[in-house]
Amino acid sequence: MRFFISVFAFLAAVSLFSNIPIVFAQDSCPLTLEEVKKDKRFKRIKPKEYKSLQSADSYLKCDYFWSGLIYREISYVNGKQEGLEKYYYEKARVPQVARETPFIAGKKEGVQKVYHPSGKIKGEIPFVDDKADGIGKAYYESGKVSWELTCVANIPEGNAKLYYENGKLKGEEPYIAGKKEKIATYYYENGNLQAEIPYRNNQIEGTMKKYYENGTLYSETPFFADKLEGVEKIYRKDGILAYETQFTENQLEGITKIYDENGKLYAELQFIAGKPKGIAKLYRQDGTILQSIADSSRTYSEGTYYNQDGTTRPLTDEELLKWSNFIWTGSEYLNEIQDDYYANRIKKTVTDADGPKLFNLDMKPKYVITRP
Repeated sequence: MRFFISVFAFLAAVSLFSNIPIVFAQDSCPLTLEEVKKDKRFKRIKPKEYKSLQSADSYLKCDYFWSGLIYREISYVNGKQEGLEKYYYEKARVPQVARETPFIAGKKEGVQKVYHPSGKIKGEIPFVDDKADGIGKAYYESGKVSWELTCVANIPEGNAKLYYENGKLKGEEPYIAGKKEKIATYYYENGNLQAEIPYRNNQIEGTMKKYYENGTLYSETPFFADKLEGVEKIYRKDGILAYETQFTENQLEGITKIYDENGKLYAELQFIAGKPKGIAKLYRQDGTILQSIADSSRTYSEGTYYNQDGTTRPLTDEELLKWSNFIWTGSEYLNEIQDDYYANRIKKTVTDADGPKLFNLDMKPKYVITRP
């Protein structure tokens, strides 16, 4: 009878093997390395002998974390997995099963179960002939369903449904032949629409819409092939347009328009490859240009003030400083919104609670830019 220990697989895990009868006890692996020392059935062997052991008819493989707690348990009959494969949490005070999967003749067969660290059920996925087949479900610690999706021969099909812990619908994501297609919808806990995301061939394509919790439109964001592409519009809670930003392949590109609380055009900022560059303009309430500024060597050092009588003058150093702070603070904010869409498409942005930020030249800057 041969046994071994290895440290070459699954991060820093230790492995033990034992020949066992065809009928396995589900708790046949010692739960700690301390128990292994007391169990005469187990003995360590060198890693180079692993391949020869793999060809054995029936054996039990036990992997351990360096902490000494069990990491994984796998049983084999006639060289194929048989019975429950178990994985355990690493940082548990006592061994706690994280996932268990039933095998018959080397294939997943039956319901795979995933557990919270508390031991309560976290998820269930049925398998038939080694493929996910049937309705998979995820659960909150309370036991309430958080998510469910139907798979057919390992391929998602139909509407995946997400739920709040109180049982209310959180979202629906349609799948066709394993890919997200059509419009995925998400809801606030009060039942109002939170977001609509159009999919084509598993990528966002079309106009994604997000809504305030009161049901009014927050933003319209165009996507093409899973990238921000086109003019995005962001609205205040009262429905007044706040920003129009142009994107090309996920980057700010072209003219961004900023509107005041009355919906009047307040400023225009030019972006190239996601960074402010070029000419920026500030407008009066009547739509005439009040100030303009141009960058020079990546620093906005030249600007013009337009008097209502048609005359002009250069901007003062103080006015140029206000412009620089306005441009860079506004640029960071707009990129922050864009990053939020890319990282988490239905997450509330930093603006969602009270609406988009109001920007003006007299606002307190996030970063103070000084001039020599």
